[in-house]
Amino acid sequence: MKRERIPLSGTDWFLNGISLAIALGSIVYAAAIYSDLPDQVPTHFNFAGEADAWGFKANIWLGPIIMVPTILALLAIAVFNQKTNSNGRELSHAGHVKVLKDVRRMLLLLCVSLGVMSWAIVLSMSQHEAGNILTIISLVMLLGVSLLYTIKMLATAKRDPGLESDGETRGRGPFL
Repeated sequence: MKRERIPLSGTDWFLNGISLAIALGSIVYAAAIYSDLPDQVPTHFNFAGEADAWGFKANIWLGPIIMVPTILALLAIAVFNQKTNSNGRELSHAGHVKVLKDVRRMLLLLCVSLGVMSWAIVLSMSQHEAGNILTIISLVMLLGVSLLYTIKMLATAKRDPGLESDGETRGRGPFL
């Protein structure tokens, strides 16, 4: 069944812009401090927040180089994906719209989390104390957003009556 295209909301476009600004900001900051960094920078930290591995200062670019393309890929999925069916069962129009909006919001909030993680990596490697705090914040955001929105989408799919095909509803929904 061909469905109408559901546009992104204003909040979704705002989150899109914020996530890109956060990630690109970490690149600008890394460029600004790069010449002042020592030749060796911390690349790994133990649970006490102490550096326990060191590498070349060029490693400061790894976080942003990984995060920015990942964010762009997730943003593309959020913008262009219109599919919400699974296990051979199509959701009702209301269920489709609800799940699609939740998928988008989850992806965009994950993008913001990855932007924060990019900052955490740059700040940690430049031995700024905020790096450790941002690492914890970004990990909590990633896990919390993933868990919350997965539960929301599964609950929506479970409650949704689905589209009827020849008088029968097929399947029970994604992962159920």
